[in-house]
Amino acid sequence: MRRAGTFFSSIAVVACVTTAMAMPPLPARSTLLASDAVAYDAAATTLAIDGARLVFGARGREEGGINRGAVYVFGSSASGWSQLQKVTPLLAIDREEFGAALALRGSRLAVGAPKSDRDADDAGSAWVYESNGVSFVEATRLASPQPVANGAYGSAVAVLAGSTPRVVVGAEREHVGVVEAGRVHVYARVSGAWTLEASLDPGGVPTENDEFGHAVAASDDRIAVGSPGDDSSGVNAGAVYIFVRVGAAWSLETMLVSPMPESLGEFGAALALDGDALVVAAYREDGGAMDAGRAHVYVRGATGWQLVQSLLAPSPSSTAEFGRSVDLRDGVIAIGACRAAGLAPTSGAAFLFRRFATGNWSCVATVCSPEGQTSEFSGTAVGVSQLKLAFGAPLRSQPAAYQGAVFVADLAGDCNGDLTPDAMEIVLGAADCNANNLPDACDIALGEPDIEGNGIPDSCEVIQCLADLSGNNIVNATDIALFLSVWGTDGTKLDADFDGDGFVGAADLAFLLSGWGDCP
Repeated sequence: MRRAGTFFSSIAVVACVTTAMAMPPLPARSTLLASDAVAYDAAATTLAIDGARLVFGARGREEGGINRGAVYVFGSSASGWSQLQKVTPLLAIDREEFGAALALRGSRLAVGAPKSDRDADDAGSAWVYESNGVSFVEATRLASPQPVANGAYGSAVAVLAGSTPRVVVGAEREHVGVVEAGRVHVYARVSGAWTLEASLDPGGVPTENDEFGHAVAASDDRIAVGSPGDDSSGVNAGAVYIFVRVGAAWSLETMLVSPMPESLGEFGAALALDGDALVVAAYREDGGAMDAGRAHVYVRGATGWQLVQSLLAPSPSSTAEFGRSVDLRDGVIAIGACRAAGLAPTSGAAFLFRRFATGNWSCVATVCSPEGQTSEFSGTAVGVSQLKLAFGAPLRSQPAAYQGAVFVADLAGDCNGDLTPDAMEIVLGAADCNANNLPDACDIALGEPDIEGNGIPDSCEVIQCLADLSGNNIVNATDIALFLSVWGTDGTKLDADFDGDGFVGAADLAFLLSGWGDCP
């Protein structure tokens, strides 16, 4: 919680609220399960995806003890997704919940365990893993420079690539002075060793339960820190602090509060930062319905961070928690709503937003788990990379109770370039007569014959017997003779104008010859 008089940035609030039309959900095509999954693993409360690699945490994994946790690494290929590795600490301990926070960027994986007792009860731990080209290998365990009981170090993690790689670790309940307000720690890899570079707090007079460090996101030389318990604009209305690096020094650049602040809205509970774009989720704001949730998009320009749009679910519903999770990559936003209705009540859903030429973001896909289960909470975690949308359902029972699962939808196909994925176009009503996951209009545009010009690829129609002019259930020389008798006319006498252009000619002859033989 924060006090009045904190630092505010002078941004212009020019929100344009997206209220896209309701759209039916598209079931994801890929389901990822841990190879050794058992009941109550609660896998996929966290996940991260980067290119062809995806990781998810199973914080409830027993692993020979009690809630020790594990992280599973999957890779994609032409044949689909497969498990590549299972990651656990070199020395696992009970009730640590390894995998409660995750970040993946290139060859580095960061893992948080905020309940770890290695340095004090629930003081927390974090790990850095490096890829050797085949698998991830433990590089180091990070501990708070000032471990404190219940500090929750590892509540959030982020990875910064670059010539000097960095890892950011949130500790949402660590003390600032004697107050449980939260801190964030930044580590740099120098001469092969990970060393503490900075410890960040919001400054001023700390207050209890700000949860500074509940969420962290990093890109280039900036770190965004979520503080959903901040009281600056209302009780637990939330705030986000952005820090910028110059050399090895980090300083506060600005503080953001919700453009539509609400008590208990928890602005900053989830974050995504990519270059000069930032998405801040407030999953308990009343975005179209009570606790439906919102997400706010900011862009950094010459005058600082500006709000450009506030996003809602396509069909807001009460307590859906739109914004429980967010990700932003290459101009695409993914948002999870773990209590939304998918194919079952409160089964959850994930949403894909893209930016159109108008500059506005719009929802172009709603994705749910296949054969949705009530209260499986799909969308608790979400990630997007190369238009592959991944989302976790930690209470999915498949087959064991509450073992958890990750679902992936490949939304890269966009044959007509309208920014709406082909798979979603079909769910919205575009015809796909041959079930090849391309709208019929795209098949035709790509060269599929449609000699009748009716918008249906010829391969989908029983068209052979249209050329049976004699009516004897075979297309043969008799039909050729009848056809030639009306050559050059409008064809109405024998209905020989097969392509409907008002003239019997060569195109119609080609159609007749293509149907040569017995009728089906």
